[in-house]
Amino acid sequence: MLISFNDKIELLAHASLVLPGVKTDLKKNTLNLLAQALESRQEQIMKANEEDVQEKKGRIDKNKYLEIIKGIKELVELGEPTGQTLKTVELDEGFELYCMSCPIGIIGAVLDENLLALLEIIALCIKSSNALMVHLPESKTAEKIMELIGSVCGDLPDGWLQIIKKKELKKMFDAPLDLMIPIGSRQFVDDIRQSTKIPIIGHKGGVCHIYVDQDANVEMAVSICYDAKCQNPLAKNAMETLLVHTDIASAFLNKLKETMDVAPVKFVGDDNTLKILSIEHAREKDWETSYHGLALSIKIVTSIDEAIDHINRFGSSHTDAIVTSSDRKARKFLEKVDSANVFWNCSTRFSDGFRYGMGAEVTTSSYKIHARGPVGLEGLVTYKWKLLGKGNILADYSGKDPKKKFNHKSMSKDFPLKE
Repeated sequence: MLISFNDKIELLAHASLVLPGVKTDLKKNTLNLLAQALESRQEQIMKANEEDVQEKKGRIDKNKYLEIIKGIKELVELGEPTGQTLKTVELDEGFELYCMSCPIGIIGAVLDENLLALLEIIALCIKSSNALMVHLPESKTAEKIMELIGSVCGDLPDGWLQIIKKKELKKMFDAPLDLMIPIGSRQFVDDIRQSTKIPIIGHKGGVCHIYVDQDANVEMAVSICYDAKCQNPLAKNAMETLLVHTDIASAFLNKLKETMDVAPVKFVGDDNTLKILSIEHAREKDWETSYHGLALSIKIVTSIDEAIDHINRFGSSHTDAIVTSSDRKARKFLEKVDSANVFWNCSTRFSDGFRYGMGAEVTTSSYKIHARGPVGLEGLVTYKWKLLGKGNILADYSGKDPKKKFNHKSMSKDFPLKE
């Protein structure tokens, strides 16, 4: 039965109030059923996806599909994210304040083509007790995934998940949602950010850098850079710009090109790079381009400070790395580069919620509020303050009674009114 957009909002609002009371065991069971269904119906989903690909719709990566199943299983084993005591303060004897984790409420997700992100968002919302409204691209794959979801989530509160069509998207931007998560290109995220006043978790694209310092081990640097560019060049955390110190540039770049020519990677470089490699000249826009393919821009720098300045100017605040044997320079890089993920002597490809042990992620946020980096369970919960008194009134603490004073004493005490 078709229901109106307003009815969907009402169902979500009601479900968002019921979900915090759902038992942990029920959520775990639902996630286990989801993982099992994804395993048993993998062939059906992949077949539907092949039909979509023939119609020039997005292809599902089989390895990523299996990784998501593994992530959901790991999510089951993670601790309950809601109802946890984050902080306890005694204001006065027997007058206690508790900071408690709780769901955000109603999450809105808008997907471009990445349907596998849908599975991660659904799994995380189940675990974090959030209601969810999703806009999906129309495809046979999406239909199969939603059939699967419906078959395993029947014990969750009615209406907790609502799917909307393209014609309802504008209404979604004006709806009383608590958080919006757009999944797609930088332009896609920017368009949605400008279309709504709902708080957004998103990214500024994936212009990720590696800086190879003059104190770097050449073999290590080549291995790291090859992985960061070639392991999955379509990934948001793939390296797009390589910065190299002038003192190591010749030995390193010749070795790197020899290794990456196998892929093959197309290089563009600044004037100094062209003195070493026979490649095309980089344009100014190359420094802020996410190639999403086997292309790489190279710039030679004279210091770590120049590298950091370049990253902070042209980067997308996603993931940036330094390769060096110097602890001092590594520390400086990790402190001064203003990105959500900053690495030392490893590939940028590690910036991912699954690899961070989050089980799954909804996106990687390049922004600083309210979540940053890979956004997993912690990014889908907030907190509320619960104050337990014994008839306390503020007038008593206004100097009227000299015995009444605030203690503001930190306590190691769990909230006492749990079931």
